[in-house]
Formats: sequence, structure tokens, C-alpha cells
Amino acid sequence: MSLLLNDEVVMNKKFLFGSAVRQSLIYMLLMGLIIGIVFVPLSQKFLGLPTEKVYTLKFFIITIASGLIVGSASYFILKITILARLKDFLKNIEFISKNILDYQTGQISSMQKCKNYYVKVNSNDIVGFLAIKYNSLIRVIRSEFYQYDIVKEYSKIISETLQIEELNKSTVNFLCKNLDLFGIQIYKTTTNGKIALSKAKGVHTDLIDEMEKSLLDILDENKIRETNGKQIVEYGIAKIKPNYVYLFPLKHLNKEWIFVTYSNYYMTKERKNLMIRVLNEYKIAYESSERYERMQNMASVDELTGLYNRRFGMKRLNEEYKRALRIEKCMCLIMFDIDHFKNINDTYGHQTGDYILSTIGKILLDSFRSEDVVMRYGGEEFLCVLCNSESEGAKKRAEEIRKKVEDFDFIYRDLKIKVTISGGISVFNIDNNEEKKTPERLIREADEALYIAKRTGRNKVINYAPL
Repeated sequence: MSLLLNDEVVMNKKFLFGSAVRQSLIYMLLMGLIIGIVFVPLSQKFLGLPTEKVYTLKFFIITIASGLIVGSASYFILKITILARLKDFLKNIEFISKNILDYQTGQISSMQKCKNYYVKVNSNDIVGFLAIKYNSLIRVIRSEFYQYDIVKEYSKIISETLQIEELNKSTVNFLCKNLDLFGIQIYKTTTNGKIALSKAKGVHTDLIDEMEKSLLDILDENKIRETNGKQIVEYGIAKIKPNYVYLFPLKHLNKEWIFVTYSNYYMTKERKNLMIRVLNEYKIAYESSERYERMQNMASVDELTGLYNRRFGMKRLNEEYKRALRIEKCMCLIMFDIDHFKNINDTYGHQTGDYILSTIGKILLDSFRSEDVVMRYGGEEFLCVLCNSESEGAKKRAEEIRKKVEDFDFIYRDLKIKVTISGGISVFNIDNNEEKKTPERLIREADEALYIAKRTGRNKVINYAPL
């Protein structure tokens, strides 16, 4: 505000010393006066008027008056042409300034509701050129505020999003809607330096080796690239060649993405800038979502194995138990234990033991469905909950995992270690009138079956059988 006041003070001081309009009037009157004076001798020389008529007070007054009239007429012509247009400029500038102020103070909710105060370009001179530049300035101002509106709307949407999957979904939906895209894909680099598709909307493409290499090259170049009509994509049940495909690389800390947009129109510089602004918000939101998920994992996931920890795993077990009761389906528990794990720790050290626990955790994660519950139950014990599964299926799955561990090459610092596991299975079957069998009892039965497997030679899986 102080800067504005200072500008107004400077402007008012300038007005004290003169006005361009008044100066124009004075200059035109002076020019008319000079012309009137010079016309007296020139009329005698070039028009051949008699001296006695030229050098008279009457003729002198007439010529000077005529010059002043011409000067005044020129000023009024200037006023009704150029000055009138300048007043239109001033009026429009006042209107657009008020619009912007109303927008900034919240009296106008969106720049789209502001009126378009453009001026007509109706002359091919400096005034027309000024009108063109003025209209260009108004377009830039409106574009900047429009982009600000869009980014603010996007920021509001993603501020309510905590998980990465929801962030990606909200982002592709938002960009398709506000940039008139019929398709968009988000690719992200993986920990091994490869490219993987994180989210897509509207289109589908196969990530072949050539395309992956091209995407990695764009990331290295870190510049927006355009590939018009070169790529065939699946759109619904058809295959099409989009008119315009733009690839936007994005880097933040140690993460890299490529946003691929598909549209039927040429993307202007303003739209590219809008895309870049949205992506700048995206990378910050991604960092927040990743931090949130990491905190969630810290509360639910065992850091060493990547499996659910016991507290969270038991919560999920109880949820699946209630679900099995409700839908009257079978549920099985498998409890695994690493054979002779204490001897491994004592012989090779705890770091080797951690490596074995971590590796078996990955084997278990790869061996179960997403709806199953796999947890680290104790030190070297793992509890697995198979939802909607019969006893035979659980036994088969447990045997496959036991064999997988037995055949796996556990190598730590060039040292090959033989590892086996034993398993015990318990079953909750609503058809056998087992409604009163609690999760705690299921765990106890699985543990008893595991004890039998250990006692009878290890490296085997035993189903619980009541005495």
C-alpha cells in the first residue's frame, strides 16, 4: 500500500508542473500564432498581395486570429479522436483494476467472473498499436489469475488426499477436466532405475523396451517433448493416433516422473505453464503422501520383514474372523517357524539372521493374495491368515512355501546357508458348527500343529487334528 501511495504522490507532483493536454493546446495555439504572423510577409511575396493591404492592422489581426482558430480546431480534433480513445483506455484500466482488487479481497470468487475489458483496435497507427499491446496485457493478466484459480482449486483437492494412489487418481481426473485431455499417464522410476506406470486415465499403452528407453532419455534431458501423431494408443475398444502428445518430465529429490498427456489440440505456452504449475504442486503433495504412508507403515508394518507387525496383524485377523462369521465362509491359519534359527544366529551372527528373516518375509509376501493377512508373529514365527480358503488349499499353499524356502539359495556375504521352515495349520469352518472357535483358539491350534511338526523332524507342515 505504501508503494502505491508513493506512486500517487509522485504523479500528483508531476501534475503540478503541467499537463500533456494543456501543453498540446498551448503548442497548437503558439503554432497558430506563428503561422498567422509569418503569413503576412509570405502573402505579399508568394500571393502577390499589395503592400498597402498586407501591412495593415486589420489584415494582421485577421491572420493571427485565423492561426489561433486553426490551432484551437486542431486541439479539438485531437480531443475528439486520440484523447477520446485514451479516455477509453483509462476507463478500462480502472475497471480491470477494480476487478483485480475485488478478486484479491474475495468479493469476486473466480477470475472467470471478471468482465473482459478489451478495447477495439480501429486504427493502424500508434494508437492502434497501443490498443493491441493493452489487450495483450489484459490477456496475460487474466491468464495469470486464471492459472492461479486452477492451481488453487487443485491444491484444495489434494490437500484432502493422504495416500499416493488417491493423489494420482485425483491428479489425472483434474488434469483431464481442466486441460481438455482425453487421456493421461503417470510413469515413475523404480528403485532399480526402471520405468513403471503409476496411473492412467482414458488411454492404455504397452510399456515396451523402446518406449521405456525413450522415457528415460526424456528424464535425462529434463525438457518437455512433443510427439505428434507418432504413438498408437488404446482408447476404449479402439486404437487411435492422438493429434498431440506431450511428455512432461518431473524431478523432486530422488524421485522422477513423466506425465504423458493426450489431446486433440495444440497445447499453448499458457497451458504448458499451467501444467508445470500443477506438477509443482503434485511433487510437494507426493512427498507429504509418502511421508504419511511411511508413518502408517511404521504403525502397522514390521520394518525388517515388510510384513504386518503383531499388533496390526492381530487386528486384521479379528476383522477377517468377523467377516468369515458374517458371510459364513471358511478361514485358515498357517503358523510358520524357521528351523534351528537360534543356531543360525549363534553360528553366523544376528546380521545373517536378519537377512534370513527379511528374505523369508519377501517370500511370504509373494506367496499370498492381497486379501490374505501375513504378519510377523514373534521373533522367527510368522502367522498367515487365508481368507475364504478350505483346509486343502491352505495345506497346498503351506507346502509350496515350505518347498520354496527349502530350495532357495540363502547367500550372505558369499556364505551359503541352508534354511528350512515348519508349519502348522488350523481351520475355522462354519459348516462344522465352529462358531464358538475364537481367533485365540485358532492360533493355539496352529501353534500345537507347528509343535508337532517340529517334534517329528521339522521341515514339514502339519494340520491340526483334535485328540
